[in-house]
Amino acid sequence: MFGFFVFSALMRGYGDTRTPMAVMFISVLLNVLLDPFFIFGFDGNPLFQWLAAVPGVAALDPVALEATLLSATGITGFGIQGAALATILSGGVATAIGLWILFGTGYGPNVTVGHLAPDLDFIRDIFRLGLPSCVEQTTSALAMITLTA
Repeated sequence: MFGFFVFSALMRGYGDTRTPMAVMFISVLLNVLLDPFFIFGFDGNPLFQWLAAVPGVAALDPVALEATLLSATGITGFGIQGAALATILSGGVATAIGLWILFGTGYGPNVTVGHLAPDLDFIRDIFRLGLPSCVEQTTSALAMITLTA
């Protein structure tokens, strides 16, 4: 999931807000499609009962399809863990699509895998500038805790 946020931030910084939106739309659509199957499985899934009530789809007999899928797979659902699995899977797909757009196409900012290596001099400068302020803020907070305790 973190990979998608990196992709989204890079593309927004590049000035493209539509591509991350399209990738997120694919991820959300996949999550919505997978949730009923991962949560309920093929045993008493309300989606099949709802489809049986739709006039055009009822001729396909979704309830019989559900029974066939249950006997073929034996998947009875994972409950709340199924919702988490569907979310993780759809987020992984969004990350994979985002990484493919960044590294596999010429679209977007010119990013290579080498850009992901940490720059130790830059990190050292950040610590050199930020550490005194961090110590000051920590000491101030500890002093307030000590005085009010």
